[in-house]
Amino acid sequence: MQSLLQYRRAAAAAQAQIDRDVEMARGNILPDARREEPGQGPLDEEKKEESGPDFSILNEGTTDIEEDPVPMQRNTTNEAIQQCHSAGVALSQVLTGIHVRDHDAQGHGEKIFVVDWQGPDDPLSPQNWSLGRRIGVTLQISVIAVFVGAASGIDAAVLPQAAASLGVSEVAESLATGLYLVGMGLGSLVAGPFSETFGRNAVYTFSMAVFMIWIMAAGLAPNFGAQITFRFLAGCSASTPLVCSGGSIADMYNSLEKTWSFPLYAVTSFGGPMIGAVMGAYIGPSTAVSWRWTEWSILISSGLVLLLVLFFMPETYGPLLLQWKAAHYRKITGDDRFRCEHEITDASLFSRLKVSMTRPFLMLTEPIIIAMTLYISVLYIVLFTFLVGWPYIFEYTYDLGQGLTNIIFIAMFIGTYINFFSVPFVYRKTTKAIRSEGKTKFQPEIRLWYAMLGAAVAIPISLFWLGWTNYSHISIWSAIFAVVIFGYGVTGVFICVYMYIIDSYEIYAASALTFVALTRYVIAGGMTVVGIPFYENMGTHYTLTIMACISVVLAAIPYILYFYGHSIRAKSRFAVVRKPASSCLDVDLSAPAVVEWECNDETHHLVKPDPKIDDVRLRIRFCDNTSCALFELRFPMNLKGIKGVSDVFIPIHPPSIISLDFTFAATAPNVVQQKFDCTTLRLDFQVSRNLEVLVPLAAKEPLSPTRAQSGRVLDAVRMLSEITSFRIYIEATKLPKAKLQSISDAILQARLKPLRHQDDLSSMYHGTGAKVVHLSAQVQDAPPSYDETEPPPPMAPINEKKRHRAGSEDDATSQIALIWAELRATQEQNQQLQQRVAALEKDNQELKREVEQLQADDHNTANVLEELDSRLLELRDDHIELGDKVDFLREHGVDSDAIDSFIEKVKNNILDDISTRLSRS
Repeated sequence: MQSLLQYRRAAAAAQAQIDRDVEMARGNILPDARREEPGQGPLDEEKKEESGPDFSILNEGTTDIEEDPVPMQRNTTNEAIQQCHSAGVALSQVLTGIHVRDHDAQGHGEKIFVVDWQGPDDPLSPQNWSLGRRIGVTLQISVIAVFVGAASGIDAAVLPQAAASLGVSEVAESLATGLYLVGMGLGSLVAGPFSETFGRNAVYTFSMAVFMIWIMAAGLAPNFGAQITFRFLAGCSASTPLVCSGGSIADMYNSLEKTWSFPLYAVTSFGGPMIGAVMGAYIGPSTAVSWRWTEWSILISSGLVLLLVLFFMPETYGPLLLQWKAAHYRKITGDDRFRCEHEITDASLFSRLKVSMTRPFLMLTEPIIIAMTLYISVLYIVLFTFLVGWPYIFEYTYDLGQGLTNIIFIAMFIGTYINFFSVPFVYRKTTKAIRSEGKTKFQPEIRLWYAMLGAAVAIPISLFWLGWTNYSHISIWSAIFAVVIFGYGVTGVFICVYMYIIDSYEIYAASALTFVALTRYVIAGGMTVVGIPFYENMGTHYTLTIMACISVVLAAIPYILYFYGHSIRAKSRFAVVRKPASSCLDVDLSAPAVVEWECNDETHHLVKPDPKIDDVRLRIRFCDNTSCALFELRFPMNLKGIKGVSDVFIPIHPPSIISLDFTFAATAPNVVQQKFDCTTLRLDFQVSRNLEVLVPLAAKEPLSPTRAQSGRVLDAVRMLSEITSFRIYIEATKLPKAKLQSISDAILQARLKPLRHQDDLSSMYHGTGAKVVHLSAQVQDAPPSYDETEPPPPMAPINEKKRHRAGSEDDATSQIALIWAELRATQEQNQQLQQRVAALEKDNQELKREVEQLQADDHNTANVLEELDSRLLELRDDHIELGDKVDFLREHGVDSDAIDSFIEKVKNNILDDISTRLSRS
């Protein structure tokens, strides 16, 4: 009934939208149309009296969308068809929420008009209904789930009477509950496709009607075989509302609103088995009614629920509502090209059934699904074995009656509502995550808080409590409080499991939840049958202790997934992977660094290679998608045989990294604090082998520096290459925490790989190549170069002539004459020397000018080489990145010939670019 009213309202809304949008088009195209004479308007008087929309104004001109010309015939029927056909085309341009496209993605077929919501605020969309209406629908869905769930527990409340009446043991009669659960699991395989084909409301109505038929048949069953058969069929029918309820919640609420709406549904509906036990509490021991009244009470309750669905529940499935809207457009316009996306895809029920029955089993490869399924299955085993084990816990221990024993299930139902106190906390965290990321999506791990806030821990605590206080001399209220805590824990984990899977798998969530439902119901149904022998043979204390110990182990699952769930989803075929807030997790960093290591019980630091040379630098490249990484230290220095400054590299190969820890160090060694006046990030490397040292191919071996400071740097590089543990400090702001976490996850999961062509040494150093050297011997300080030495002091003149001895006066006179002659000769020589000195000084000045000119030319050449070096490094990085992307494309099945052609084209462009730059230089 409600769906019929909803269908009529959709027809009225479609008519109103057409009228409104056509009127707007009239005002935009012909603003003076209302001032025309009666006989000259766009429509004649007869059409104005009709209730249909005014299409003629839309036919004033031609449209570029119309491709098929309509033949002009005198027949009035054909003319009417032509007018309606053209009007529909025009409406596709005028109506909001309509877009035109080809019938298929390949551009084939006639143009069709795809009907969608008018906008994000379309009142027909279930997500735009009033909050009260949506909550009302949610509660109606919860009531359906309560009573189909109650049917699973109500038979256990009359187990002794039913077994005696049908002539079987209580263990055999527990099959009535077990097979009902198995039926719910198997029925979940086919529930989803029916709701996607016929809508939610039709599925609720039909499945409840069929469910009532099987329940009535079970109540009339003459023997045990007929009873369990009809109970199994009733379980198959009951699964459909349970599976579709999750879809209905998703229809009406966005991701943020599901934070409180799904717990509202789950807390209410999860109490079904407990309500069933309470409903049947006094039917069994009663002498006024038969045990079969358990089935009749479910039948009556289901009938009332069916009336509720028929008269008050609207349709929530958006694609079906759009299908109704498109049907109204076709009826109003007479144009059958109005279609919704649901009609265009036109997936048959058989194809949907095929997918729904095969895809859930693909989830066996998903670690998250396996872990969550195992967790919820164990909890369902505990819950449903309580149905048959409750007498051993309460009736036999505290000498209670059968009715009062089952009434205690109310305590568990009350415990489920404690989860409402978790909703505000999780809602605030979800809102904060949405604000920080600036979008409506957030990390699914937020949903795990429903279990992490205490629900996961409450389950083993309550089971230990219940098991080891189950004595007659201990107050029964102790056990009742333990039951309340168990109700809180099991419902919190249920909410956590469902919401985490929904947000983690999105379009595959239906298949994932089907697998979870199938597994937990089938396993729980099978364990229910062995519940009675378990309690009888093991005793209450040890039975509950075993379950508590298993729950202790499984309680760690939400916490593990909270910290490592993102990494697990990153390797999944089906799970969604959302980047953390604000940026991509790829890293391309080159930053000044300080290296620290221990050698011979001493701590060494390498801060700056030389006051005249650049810093020591750390290069980090990391691709989050492929987990390829590069870590490289660069040490600039002067080496003999190499003109100018040359870089010595120490690559840290990812396969050799044993561990890499990141620490934000507010305090650091003095040398580090002097280098960086801010908080530093310390990278602690532990590698499996000694580091390699890369130098230019032209470098002479053994390496020898041309400057004393370069010699000390080379000594440091030698020591660093011989150790396997060292630390590197950089500024903390250079690497965000999210990117650090991404690198750390890749290392922890052993999926860090080297960049492609990282070992290609031929492209280094301007393409001249590099080589690996082993610095095994201590490098001595080299003699200072010529520009570092001081000129020696001038030497005293040496006179090689011998002094003669004076023997007589004549000799003295001759000696004086000789001295004067030598003095004159010396003066002449001095003058000649001064002239030569002046000439040499002139030549020296000219040589200095030539040297300065050569130095200037050399500086310009060095700048050009540095620019070419930078460009070649960029080309090398691009080449490496391109190679990684090519490998990625090949792994995903892209055409190999197309990739090779693209590589050859890029290679030719790079070579042309290099040739052009070299020719210019």
